[in-house]
Amino acid sequence: MKNNSKIYFIAWLVFSVLMILAMMLIGEARNQIAFLPDQGFNWYYWQLPQIDNISRITGWSFFILHLITTLFLARKVGKVPFSEKLSKWHIALFFSQVFFIILHLVQTTFWYDSLVHDTPVWLSQFSVIIMLVMMLIILNQKRGLFFGKKLPIPQSVTKFFIDIHAPYIIVALVFTFWYHPMENTYGHLIGFFYMFMLFGQIIFASTKIHFNRIWVFLLEFTVLIHGTAIALQSKTIPSITPGKDMWPMFAFGFGAIAIITQIYLLKLPKWALILLNLVYLSAVILVYIGGVFSVRVFSQIGEITYIPFIEYLLVGVFVLLALLYLKLKGKFAKNQ
Repeated sequence: MKNNSKIYFIAWLVFSVLMILAMMLIGEARNQIAFLPDQGFNWYYWQLPQIDNISRITGWSFFILHLITTLFLARKVGKVPFSEKLSKWHIALFFSQVFFIILHLVQTTFWYDSLVHDTPVWLSQFSVIIMLVMMLIILNQKRGLFFGKKLPIPQSVTKFFIDIHAPYIIVALVFTFWYHPMENTYGHLIGFFYMFMLFGQIIFASTKIHFNRIWVFLLEFTVLIHGTAIALQSKTIPSITPGKDMWPMFAFGFGAIAIITQIYLLKLPKWALILLNLVYLSAVILVYIGGVFSVRVFSQIGEITYIPFIEYLLVGVFVLLALLYLKLKGKFAKNQ
């Protein structure tokens, strides 16, 4: 294989699709588990009723090995000059992720559980939210935060998040990856494909692919698809309380962020931006006023603001905390 980032990128996409197919086939063949009834918001449904020692040992050992390997190789990649050709560290990172993804599928097939019994479910969820907020801050200078308008975030703060985003995302992503078993439900399949995309972003750091506007947009936008799919999937679990039909909150909440912020990275013409806004508003009206799918009424429309409100609020909180940290760090340095 030529040492070309585009060829490796296509290979990575093909590998990701093949792994999704493998998850589907192996999931069908694997013995089904009698999961415990859902026990509320802090309960992860897809876990063994009682974890055994081998599941815990393999899960935590493989997670730690994956994390250390990825952090080490990603740091080497981060020192490589920008180029269209991949360095030996890029290639090592590529094949290391192939190895650990296959290893996780093997671990799920034979032992199923890993980290879920020892860590809370919200830790995985909140780590993804922090990642998304970081990207809102980092990309503010390129696309703005509200309808193309930039938030006056100091350059020192932006640089701070640029410097820490890679190691943070690696820790959050590898943890989330090993937290979830490679199940064959459509929610898991979409979620794992999303994680494969994010691993790809790590692999192709210091190349044009890493900064490609369409690719970066897809990395952010896919959380809408995954969040909506998980909400729809929860309806299929018999033990979950009936009536928890939350997909509109996720679809239109993340959709609002896409319309307000994310699409401006694509540098679309004005008519396309207007059209996308009209499509979004029409969909909101159909679901909350027209009663499509009969899951919402107009009085519930406020829920579409929950997710964007939290993310934009966290942008402000993170920027202020970073400013405080940088000022304290400066004062501490002057006192040395």
